[in-house]
Amino acid sequence: GVFGFASFIGAIAASKISDVYGRRGTFIVAAACFVFGILWTVCTNNFFMILGGRAVMGLGVGLGLAIDPLYIAEVSPPEFRGMLVTWSETATNTGILCGFAAGLATRSLGNNTAWRVMTLGGVVLPMVLVILAVYVMPESPRWLIKVGRTAEAKAILTRCYAPGEDIGKVVEGVYRDISVEDGCLLPGERGNPSGDDRTFQALLCRPTPAVRRMLVVGVGVAACQQTTGIESIQVYLIFILKASGIETRDEQLAYLMAIGFVKVVVIVLAGRLFDHPKVGRRPLLIGSNLGLAASLLLLGINFLVGGSGEVAVLSLALYVMFFSLGMGPGAWLIPSEVFSLDVRARAMSLATFSNRFLAAVGNATFLTLKAGFGNAGICLLFAALCLGNAVFIALCLPETRGKSLEDMARYFEEAVFPWEAGSRFRQVMSWCPRSSPASEPRRLRASSNGLTSPRDDGGAKESALNPIHQGGGTPHITERITNNEQLSELESELEQSTRAL
Repeated sequence: GVFGFASFIGAIAASKISDVYGRRGTFIVAAACFVFGILWTVCTNNFFMILGGRAVMGLGVGLGLAIDPLYIAEVSPPEFRGMLVTWSETATNTGILCGFAAGLATRSLGNNTAWRVMTLGGVVLPMVLVILAVYVMPESPRWLIKVGRTAEAKAILTRCYAPGEDIGKVVEGVYRDISVEDGCLLPGERGNPSGDDRTFQALLCRPTPAVRRMLVVGVGVAACQQTTGIESIQVYLIFILKASGIETRDEQLAYLMAIGFVKVVVIVLAGRLFDHPKVGRRPLLIGSNLGLAASLLLLGINFLVGGSGEVAVLSLALYVMFFSLGMGPGAWLIPSEVFSLDVRARAMSLATFSNRFLAAVGNATFLTLKAGFGNAGICLLFAALCLGNAVFIALCLPETRGKSLEDMARYFEEAVFPWEAGSRFRQVMSWCPRSSPASEPRRLRASSNGLTSPRDDGGAKESALNPIHQGGGTPHITERITNNEQLSELESELEQSTRAL
């Protein structure tokens, strides 16, 4: 409870800290919270003091989860971004595997000693991170350009990108991104980079259509990770194994280590597939959710028929495998790619907040739901939620593989989501007649290498950037209406069609 609540605060605070002190400074603050919280926790016997230490550790978790994928995405070339961002998820799950191993190694110690030894071991890596952040890690070049430190940004980009890469072109792209994003900024932010409107209230209550679409995709995908039930299942994995007939402590810890190992191996594979030219982000995320639903369905049926522990372990292994193949790393990769530079830190904090909030709700309600629905019922509930995630991703998520962060800002300026006025889906659902081809607005087409309009390439092939159809179908990503006369004409046509119906 208190750990999850503190992580909300850390996630929200990450945007302010990273915008003011930089991405690297935020890493140092997060690591300091870990070290201080761990030492506080292991050095006290008072219950409320232990909760205080847990709260400080939670702040570090929220800060780290918000800044880690954001930093990696900003220093990575587009062609390697998928693999590099998944490293953070690989590291997280390697830590979980180490925790399982520590539990196995300290099982002979007394309960009061075992947990302190395990917790104290967690102080090592945050201290290493502080040293790396101070002496090794470069600052985010995009943040440096944003605050006017262009010379430093060019030096860092030269180190991060391949030899022969046109660094000047990359810098120009970031500057162009900042100017293009004047159309994505919230009212009051244009030309006022330090204005009072640069707040979460402005982000949530007064977003432009482009920012709103970014939030739907980025925050939505981050939230979808927790609706798979992963946090609750990981926390209560021992209870699930016990309910499946695996009752000895040594057997439970051995199965936990095996499941954790499978999870780490598959995440490493997923990092390669995210950047593979024939796979990409979108198919992996949809397939991941479908696989999760099938695994949970198998586990639920096993509970219903009173099946064996072996089937339960197989179901859980498949579950963590499909999670690690897509939703595990992808839920942090997508938010790090879709937000435009000027709202990126705040929006990433919001995505992290939604993820940690749902994780805390899931942990707090899991046992209650389990008591109400039974073991089989809760598995079927999460299976249904995974199917809902697959539908959401199929409808809203564009393919981001190989696209620069600046390309994504321009995409969301032009996109039309299914529930927005002018979308084909809404026209069909409203029984509106289709307009003639001659009167249809110009449409943005997507090539496999980037975003182009018909006037740029004479009609490039559609790609998976279309959030409804991955190919072959009619695109419905329209350009913005640029004048009031055009808007009035469309409103008049819609009114006439409605009267005729």
